[in-house]
Amino acid sequence: MIRALLFACCFVACLARAGGIADLFDSDPEKFFRKVANEHIQTLKKARDPAAREEAADSLGGTKYPEGIEALAAALSDPAPNVRIAAAGGLWKSGDPAAKPARDALVKALGDPDSNVVAQAAGALQSIGMSEKELVPANKRVFDSKDATITSRFLVARNLIGNEPSARLLDVMIAYLERWATDQGDAAEKNTELAKEALEDLAETKDRSLLPTLMREARNIRGGKIVLLKTIALYQPPPDGWRDLLVGFLSSPNPKEREAGLYHLRAVKKEADVVVWAPRAAALLDDRDKSVRSGALSALGSAGGLASAEIDRVVASLRDSDKYVRRSAARAIGEMGDPKQPVSAAAKSRVAAVGKPALTLAAEKDADADVRDEAKSALKTLAGNSETVAAATPSSMGAEGAGLAVLRERNITFEQGSFYRALQQADVEVVRALLDAGMTPNDGAADMGSPMRMMLFFGNHCSPKVRPTKPATKEMIKLLLERGADVNAADQNGNTTLMQAMSKGCDRELIRMLLKAGAKKEPRNASGLDAFEFGLIEAGDGLEELIAAGYRMPAARAKDLEQGYKDQPKVVAMIRKATKK
Repeated sequence: MIRALLFACCFVACLARAGGIADLFDSDPEKFFRKVANEHIQTLKKARDPAAREEAADSLGGTKYPEGIEALAAALSDPAPNVRIAAAGGLWKSGDPAAKPARDALVKALGDPDSNVVAQAAGALQSIGMSEKELVPANKRVFDSKDATITSRFLVARNLIGNEPSARLLDVMIAYLERWATDQGDAAEKNTELAKEALEDLAETKDRSLLPTLMREARNIRGGKIVLLKTIALYQPPPDGWRDLLVGFLSSPNPKEREAGLYHLRAVKKEADVVVWAPRAAALLDDRDKSVRSGALSALGSAGGLASAEIDRVVASLRDSDKYVRRSAARAIGEMGDPKQPVSAAAKSRVAAVGKPALTLAAEKDADADVRDEAKSALKTLAGNSETVAAATPSSMGAEGAGLAVLRERNITFEQGSFYRALQQADVEVVRALLDAGMTPNDGAADMGSPMRMMLFFGNHCSPKVRPTKPATKEMIKLLLERGADVNAADQNGNTTLMQAMSKGCDRELIRMLLKAGAKKEPRNASGLDAFEFGLIEAGDGLEELIAAGYRMPAARAKDLEQGYKDQPKVVAMIRKATKK
């Protein structure tokens, strides 16, 4: 980047000195550039002053002209180290394919006594196709050299990941980051970005031994703290002390650092952590910097109902002077009161109670159309609260908290869709958590009957070929029954859980569970079939349990069924058994 800036300055200076050359540039740009390049080539070859030769080599950096490449290659043998450094760096900038003719000279330069020349030559060789593996010895020599600049050591450190202890590489990368992050201008910005990319590559090794250094330097480094936060955030799970480090950033005098701390707190969502950081984030809703205020709202919104204790402060932000902050406030209220999130019904109710009046006012009166739209969207989100929260009846406060914790840990929403998926997958832990959190065991989908029947209908929980029926299936049925599931609830066609269990071929033990819970044997569905007749399809041992429980089939019905199943002796035998008095 420095060489590019020097070249640009030199180019402008040439125009200023050239007089009539400006006309040449307008009429034939290619001829003009060749003329300028030739001047640099001659300077590089003939100037006695090493500084002039160095400047010429810098200016030739990136050239595609063969004669320029040749001159830079020759300059790799210049007696002045700075000229050799500039020549190798210039060839690196020219890259592939222009610099390929200089390959032999660059290989020779890997043996240069100045490690800074070696660093640039290695970079140039890699740019024209030499592998990192081939360059490891040269890069190691640079990295271990006492004479190498921090820039040279950083340049080779990026290519030594996996070939050098990570802790040593980290020290160099942090030093380079601090060097440029405390500077200003385009060069500083781009070199800081290079440091960030190198640290990210190092973090990809998942070497957690680096975390203590990263955490320490994130607190103490003079510049680049935000970059180090981004690096630490790549480690999962986060290191010990991560929450407290981020909370510390909220007190930084630098608004960008305060904003960065808030940004990363959005992913710190455990209840015990939110209780600590949410009040600190809420305090920043009065920050002088509008980006910090918006960041605080974003963080609180990401915590959802776990941050409900701060809802009054969030609502107050709907009156902020900045429209973007007001928009963030409306969005945060919707997130904090979302009925699908796994937080307590009380928390969601409080957010809705406080948030709805303020959102209604914003949706009608705010001067900014985007704020009004965001408020309307948040109101739609909260609108589901009245129904969902009212339906939530936790078994106890302790059970509700435990259930919600499981849902948050597994990233599962509190809604019927999650309940049905867990039933279908026979995920007993999640079903129990949802029930503990207040999900009802009797609220089925439209026209499909109870959740217990839906579980058997959609899942592969029973089969006449699997004996005994899967333990998870029985555990699920037992749990639902214990929590008050209506064993005789039917779908729109009169199909009950017992009918579904018989049609799927569940074993005798499961059928017995349903019968003991009060399942009725006699009801018929809209097609005139009862549970026993459903069981004839699979002819499972559940038929025996129904008969043992007193089921009897009318003789006329038995005669019709025998005719229908005349080619299935096993089924006919069961029909006849069911007709005996």
